[in-house]
Amino acid sequence: EQLTFAKGAPATALAECDAQAAAFENNPKGFASINASLASIFNILQQTDMPATAQSLAAAKDSDRTFKILWAKWEEVKKRMKSCLGE
Repeated sequence: EQLTFAKGAPATALAECDAQAAAFENNPKGFASINASLASIFNILQQTDMPATAQSLAAAKDSDRTFKILWAKWEEVKKRMKSCLGE
């Protein structure tokens, strides 16, 4: 809503923050992709009575590592967004 009424530098800053936030979903390594990857790994593990394979464990670790990196970036964007919004 604030983006609609903003003008000049505040409008530019808000638009940049909005674009950065959208990039977290519209990205092959975004939150939606990580969620899908973890759901897939979980389903594979639930469908068998066997111990997890090395491939499943590696995929889970990779998704976890990617999530942690993305989360740290998200926290930085959130700080900038709060600054844009005057919070």
